[in-house]
Amino acid sequence: MSLAIESGATNTVAIYVGAGDDSRKSLKRFHFGAANFKLLKPTQIESFLNDIKTTTAQYVIDRIAIGMPGIVGEQDKKALKRAVDKVWPNLKMVWVGNDTDTALACIDDTKYAIKCIVISGTGSCCYGNNGHKTAKIGGHGHIIGDRGSGYAISHMALREALKDYEYNHYTPDDTEPHEDRSVLMNCLLKHLNLQSIYELVGWSVVASKAEIADLAQLVIKVALMGNAVAKRVLDIAIDDLVNDIKCLVSRLRNDGAKAEGNTIQIGFTGSLLSKSETFSQRVSQKLKQSVPDADIIILKDTVMGALRMISDKNSNSSDNGV
Repeated sequence: MSLAIESGATNTVAIYVGAGDDSRKSLKRFHFGAANFKLLKPTQIESFLNDIKTTTAQYVIDRIAIGMPGIVGEQDKKALKRAVDKVWPNLKMVWVGNDTDTALACIDDTKYAIKCIVISGTGSCCYGNNGHKTAKIGGHGHIIGDRGSGYAISHMALREALKDYEYNHYTPDDTEPHEDRSVLMNCLLKHLNLQSIYELVGWSVVASKAEIADLAQLVIKVALMGNAVAKRVLDIAIDDLVNDIKCLVSRLRNDGAKAEGNTIQIGFTGSLLSKSETFSQRVSQKLKQSVPDADIIILKDTVMGALRMISDKNSNSSDNGV
């Protein structure tokens, strides 16, 4: 009777497993809004958890696992666990941690000496474990970090499309749609149902992080059409993400893996890597040039990692709860 929750920058997925349920077909699945521990006040976290409790009220729950971005260190874990205990008192088991932990739990930790996950969705992050220690590269938010993320791609594409327009396609009175604009700029305006550069500027001021990041799929599509600006943006994002992964793998290998040899599995997750075959293939191909022994897989349901944290085989682990 377990409830596993994994939050992200775009949404939250929760799954419920009743007593004796051992098939994915028997899972009850729920969807909620985005949640980041660092961006929510304590009252907002409690309200978020209460929404989940109300939605799942018909089910008996005695174990809960939550993977949430923004959880950094023991103090954050203790604060989130206190909130969980307040909303669901008398639970038998509680595990709380970062969403990178739940994603990493989806990697087979018996076959591989090094296991890593690469997240590229609204944000991005690379995280791994070699049996002795964990390491993280990237993340740190969309303002100064999140290299190779949906937001990074979209933000750069907007800037480069505007620069290309001003340098090469400018007209004094750009208030109506016309074909002289660059392909990327026209595609962006059409996708957003905007008529002019001025409307695009207005949209960019009020658009949310998720709304901007959503443009990444369009940028990939335009790059495949051969547009030079979009291709350049995509190449930079792929290079950034691959360099982050290479740095992570090097750090974990230099520290020594738990098994002989350096067998490594890298799981790709996040909306860009799990939903865009073009993007994931490009990243994989470039990564293989530097890490040829990596076994690369796509992780599409990482909330299952949260469920693993409160499974029976982990019930005696000191890593369950705080």
